[in-house]
Amino acid sequence: MDLLDRYETDGYVIVPDLMPHAKIDRLIERMERFKRGRRPFWSESIHTWMLPELDERGFSVQSMENFTRLWFSKGINTAGNDIVLGSEINDVMKALKPGRERFVHWLNHFFDRSTGSVDHIDNWYLDSDPAGDLIGAWVALEDIHPDAGPFRIFPGTHKMPEMRELWSMDHDAFIKHCARLSETLEWTPAIIEKGTVVFFGPFLLHGAVDQTDRRYSRKSVTAHYLPYGAAKLERKGWDDLSKRSVKPEPALARTIGEHPIAVSHSFKDELLFNVRGIKSYAKSLITGPSPITMDMRRKSWANR
Repeated sequence: MDLLDRYETDGYVIVPDLMPHAKIDRLIERMERFKRGRRPFWSESIHTWMLPELDERGFSVQSMENFTRLWFSKGINTAGNDIVLGSEINDVMKALKPGRERFVHWLNHFFDRSTGSVDHIDNWYLDSDPAGDLIGAWVALEDIHPDAGPFRIFPGTHKMPEMRELWSMDHDAFIKHCARLSETLEWTPAIIEKGTVVFFGPFLLHGAVDQTDRRYSRKSVTAHYLPYGAAKLERKGWDDLSKRSVKPEPALARTIGEHPIAVSHSFKDELLFNVRGIKSYAKSLITGPSPITMDMRRKSWANR
């Protein structure tokens, strides 16, 4: 069975030893310097601007979102782009989407340790219109230990008809529905080696297991892509109940250096991203931390 057959049958495919270790080592080295600095980042796990917070073993407690857009970041942006925009991921995506030669990167996350991400499907947050063309890639930046809180996958769930109806739920209802589903379905952990990449579609249920041994990090990157020229589904807010509240817009694309994969944001967007981060963090020094607008940690939903 080839890559495409496995992807369509299971909703995901695992490609061993895809990412060169030299690229990974460069990102890890720069991320270690960044973690010990005083530069704010946008947290994927709690959706707020913050400084790096390290646990007793020096692992960053919260995950990062769109770290490749950060300027003055000890070089994590350029090292990250070498991974998420490189030919390795691009070549696999071309095999998974026959006839599509170019792709646009929309969103990425960096995890130093597992945040125990809630089970979800990516279609609720980001997908094409018509839906179904999004590709997610989860890159192991080290050998993943079973007690580190590995990425987990629910094979075949992309074929469940109800997955295409979840987009219309508000976020709380969506996460609670996915949690109920996950209790009844079989799943598999991604216990994979450094450089291995998991590719998955927008309707596949997935999340992460909670870290059970704090000695183990779970260094990894998640990135999300649409075919070049695809329209993107959007919503006005996380509690928006309308199915098509914002008209999809064509994917804006610009290339960075010689990378084959384009990015979805303009130079101005990147500038504003950094300005917002500085302003938000400066404001928090005066008025206190910004409220959490979305929480992607499983433990935060335990009693809801």
